Amino acid sequence: MAELHLTEASNLIKGIQLPPRPQLMADISEAYPDITKVAAVIATDQGVSAGVLRAVNSPLYGLPHRVKSLRRAVVILGLSSVLNIVNAMFLRAALGNTSHPLFPSYWQSCTDTGIACATLSRHLRLNLDEPAYLTGLFHNCGIPLLLRKFPEYSDVLIESYTTAHPATIEETRLGTQHASVGAWIAHYWKLPDSVCEAIQMHHQTTQALQEGNLARESLLLLAMLKVAEHAAGVYRNLGQSDVDHEWIELQPVLCEYLGHSVHALMDLVNLAASEVEEQRLRGLWPQF
Repeated sequence: MAELHLTEASNLIKGIQLPPRPQLMADISEAYPDITKVAAVIATDQGVSAGVLRAVNSPLYGLPHRVKSLRRAVVILGLSSVLNIVNAMFLRAALGNTSHPLFPSYWQSCTDTGIACATLSRHLRLNLDEPAYLTGLFHNCGIPLLLRKFPEYSDVLIESYTTAHPATIEETRLGTQHASVGAWIAHYWKLPDSVCEAIQMHHQTTQALQEGNLARESLLLLAMLKVAEHAAGVYRNLGQSDVDHEWIELQPVLCEYLGHSVHALMDLVNLAASEVEEQRLRGLWPQF
C-alpha cells in the first residue's frame, strides 16, 4: 500500500467522533461466501435486515410475492449486492447525522458514483465490482466531516469545482482536502488498500496515472472512479457547476491509461450514466 498522508487529516478533524467500523461488517466478511452464514449474521441486526429486504422487494425484481426470508433475499440479490447495500447503510449511519442542506446531494452523488463504478468494472471485465462500488461509495466520505469541522466548507467545496484542481483550493483554504480525510476514514474502517489509495489520489489523478507508482488495482479503481464521477454528474449535483473542469483536463490522461479513444471513453460515460438513471428509476437503492 502506498504511503497515505493521513496524519494531517486525522489531526485536523480531531474532536469529531467517527464511529468505529461496525462489528457486523467484520462478521459478514468472516462469513463470506457462505450464503447461509451471511444471512444469519445480517439477521442479528434489525435495521440492516430491513434494508436488505426492502432492496429485494423493490420494483427492480418484480417478484410475485414479497420475500420475507433473509436467506432467500441474499440468494436473489447475490452476495456482492448485499455487501454493497450493507456498506451503504453503515456509511450513511456513520456520516449522515447532519442537517446541512448539502447532504442530500452528497449522499445521492456517492450512491450514484458507486453504481457507476461497479457498472464500469463489469463492462470492462475487470472482476473488481465490489472494490469498485466501495471506491465510488466512499470516495467523498471526507466531505461530511469537513462540513462539521469548518462552517465555511460548503463555500470552499463549491469554489473548488470552478477549477480543474479542486484539491489545491481546499489545501490552500483549510490545510487539508476531502480526499485525504476520506482515505483516512476508509483506512480506519479497514477497507482494501486499493480502495484507500484510489480515494486518496482521486483529485491527483493525472499524477497517479502518469507516474504509475500505485498498484495496478489501485490505478484501475482510480481511473474508473473518475469516469464514474463524470457519469454521475458529481460536478453538477455536488459542486453546483455546469462544467466539469477536472474532466476536461483528465480526458486525454484517461484515454491514454485505458487505451481508449475519446469516443470510446464517452461510450463508457454514457453506459455508466444510463445504468445510474435506470437504478434510480427502478428503485434498487432505496434511501435507507
